[in-house]
Amino acid sequence: GPSYRAIKINMSDIKEVDIRFKMGDFNASNPGVRGTFTLVTGPASANQVWAELQGRYGEDYSSKPVVVLGSDDAESLKTFLENFDGFCVDTEEEKAKFLEDKANLLKPTFKRVGDEVVISREEPIAELEPFIGGFQDVLDGNCSFEFTLECNKTPAQMHAEKNNIIYGMHNGYQGRVDLKLSLAFLERAFDMGTQFAPVPEPELAKSMLNFFKKYSLNFETYDVTSLPQELRDVFKHPMFEQLNPFTPEIVGALKEKVLPVLQQFEALSSVSGPLRVYYPIKDTLAIKLEMNAVDWFNQFVALLSE
Repeated sequence: GPSYRAIKINMSDIKEVDIRFKMGDFNASNPGVRGTFTLVTGPASANQVWAELQGRYGEDYSSKPVVVLGSDDAESLKTFLENFDGFCVDTEEEKAKFLEDKANLLKPTFKRVGDEVVISREEPIAELEPFIGGFQDVLDGNCSFEFTLECNKTPAQMHAEKNNIIYGMHNGYQGRVDLKLSLAFLERAFDMGTQFAPVPEPELAKSMLNFFKKYSLNFETYDVTSLPQELRDVFKHPMFEQLNPFTPEIVGALKEKVLPVLQQFEALSSVSGPLRVYYPIKDTLAIKLEMNAVDWFNQFVALLSE
């Protein structure tokens, strides 16, 4: 593998980016949809996530993806997922291919712990380890990323209104992006990048980092309810209506192709609480995703069953 020079870090070599945004008539007290994606690095932060998973679910999940579903009927959900042998709309050949991939590539594991079903993998994802190993010494806690998005309307409200995408975007949302970068990480990324493409300027990493310093951006836009009616009507323009996922043609096609699959996955309607996804690599990094995605499934079924 490539050799890397040792890098000493002082605090001026670490920069942060903070972005906040808010739009429309956002009501923060009860967001209809909420999701957070987090990446932490360094032994302390990564091993905290790894240890929490091991403590809660009794297994070593290092370098394995972990999906956690809370359920009102966890045993039935686990049984359904374990026995899933392909989509009902698939041909026999496609089902055979799925079972082959399930056994040889996916290698999923299913475990019930109380009211939760934990989906993971028999073996670590070995293919990623050499790539991430090339960054291990610079992923020392000085790099992190977090993205949060909250939307005002619940899936049920969006479904009831059947608005086009542009109009729907004005229903209120807010979010934040927090990024921390070290010069050591940027230099390593550029070092590795030069194996595929030349970096024009060796000082590029430094200048990029200096651009951030402590970069903050905060923007809030109007409350959609305060707009004049004529402006609100613009979002209903025929040009935008083409961006409507609720047109009879689209819904008709989904009914034919997707509804049978959703009905096959009826066991998912027992899922409650947030969807949680983890990917910890011991001593190195951990990825976490949490979102309250449950209601989307039930609303999608309701829409296509109308």
